[in-house]
This record gives sequence, C-alpha cells and structure tokens, in this order.
Amino acid sequence: MKILTFFVGVALSFAAFTAAAQDTGHPIRIVVPFPAGATLDNTARRLAPLLSRQLGQPVIVENRVGAAGNVGAQHVMRSEPDGLTLLYTAPATLVVNKHLYPKIGFDHTSFAPVSLVATSPFVLFVPASFPVRTFQQYIDYAKKNPGRLSYGSMGVGTASHLLLAALNGEAGTDILHVPFLGAAPALNALLGSQVDSMTTGLTSTMEHIKAGKLIPLAITSRERNPVLPDVPSMNEFYPKLEPTGNWFAFLAPPNTPAAATERFARALQTVLKDETLKADLARIDVKPVGSTPAELAEFMDKQARVWGEVIVSNNITVQ
Repeated sequence: MKILTFFVGVALSFAAFTAAAQDTGHPIRIVVPFPAGATLDNTARRLAPLLSRQLGQPVIVENRVGAAGNVGAQHVMRSEPDGLTLLYTAPATLVVNKHLYPKIGFDHTSFAPVSLVATSPFVLFVPASFPVRTFQQYIDYAKKNPGRLSYGSMGVGTASHLLLAALNGEAGTDILHVPFLGAAPALNALLGSQVDSMTTGLTSTMEHIKAGKLIPLAITSRERNPVLPDVPSMNEFYPKLEPTGNWFAFLAPPNTPAAATERFARALQTVLKDETLKADLARIDVKPVGSTPAELAEFMDKQARVWGEVIVSNNITVQ
C-alpha cells in the first residue's frame, strides 16, 4: 500500500507539472527571501524578463522577507511542486541558517536543486588610516597584536563573518569580530575607522577605492579579479581556505519533478550566455555560472559541510 501511495503521489506531481508547463499563461514566481534593492534581488529582476522570453511564459519576482531569509524559504518549501514556484537565494538561507537556527526545520536538502546561478567574491579592506598596505602585513599585524585587530561584518553568521573566522583558524590569528546589522552600517564603520577591516563586495566600495579611502588587501575567490589585478587571492597564502562571498541559486519545492527543474536549468544556462546580461552582471561584480541540478546539490553539500565546521569550531551562535 505504501509503495502504491508513493507512485500515485509521483504521478500526480508529474501530471501537475505537465499541465502547468503546457499552459504558458501560468506565471513562474521567483521568491526572493530578502528585501528589494540588494544584489540578490537585483540579479533576479535582471534574469526574469530573459527567462520569460526563453521559457515562453511570464516570470515574476516576489519578495518574501523575514527571519534571515527563512520566511521566504519556508513559503517555497510548502508550495506546490508544479515547477511554478522557485526560491532564489544566497548561502545563509540554505547552508548556514540550519546551524544557527536549529528549529527552522529545513536546509538545502529540503528542496529540489535547480541551478547555481552566479558567484560574487568579497574583498578584504582596511581604511586608508590603518597602517598596513598588503595582506601579509595585515596578518603580521594581527599576530603581533592578538585581539586588538578588528573586523566588521554584516551580522553573525553572514559570509563576511564566517570568512574571517575561518581565516583566524588557518592563519593562527585572533582578529576580533564586530557584527553590524547589515552591509551599510558595517561599511560606514570601516570608512570611519571604527573597525580596522571588513570583507565586502566591490559594487559598494569601488568609489571609495578610487578615492583612496579604502585599501583592498585580498580577494576571496581562488583567482584574482581583473578589476583589481594587483590584489592577491587569499588562497595564494592559505590554499585550504574555502573561497567565499555571495553565491546565488535557484531551488524548487521538494518533490518537484526532475523534468521541471532540468527545463528551468537549461533555460537559465541559455540566458546566462546573453552578452548584455553578462556585461550588466560584470558591472556589479557578479560572475555567471549556470549548472545542472546535480552540480548544485554537490556544491551545496560541500558549502554546508565547510561552513558548518567553521560555525561549530568557533562556537558561533545567534543571541
């Protein structure tokens, strides 16, 4: 009886997807679990019209915010697995929050993977007033002044926090964490020399680099960034350090048929080859990727393992 029920459920889910896919009047909803205006939302709105044209049906973006991305994620997790509702989100929602909010009841494995969309590395900055000009000098200063060098972050458990926690472990340093409620107040504190360092993206900092207010020391991707060719990668110094920053991915409700996720992933891969889109994304320091559902699942498994270990080993908790 259980086997029969399982196959009936699968058949009904596939039938629902097939009917929806054939009726292009049904819109696809992209649920973004963070506010409008951020890079995640920005890229979603750039992708939506191109995906609509490629798929031949309306694609709309809907912001469902709250609880560090958990509200939007739970909404998608409980949605019908018909290929018409997708979660578009960043690392914290999928691979970090389960370690910080043990009662949320989901993680990346609770969804059907669709595609890794893009990545956006961070850069480690110090204000111009700080007495170092290279990454090696930064590490040397930290070792000579344990507990006195500080770094600001966008909040507890964010990528900007976890990266420096991991760096402390790899480099044997004791750089003090100072959390803020978001990127803007953290960046303002850095510009005002209230904190000594911070990792964040290039989009919000390029004007400060050009003005000489911020000094870029290292980038968090494996490769150097052509925008800052003289700035080394942290991996050149610490090869075991996991590259981080932002990455963006599409996921679907659990039990969404593979035909639905693969159809969307193929459409996305085509869209990401659009030269105008690539130029637009480059201006906000976002690198298109595009992947299969299986590749995304493997990527998220590794991310969850790496950052989960950082959280546990550093006793990181949300107060």
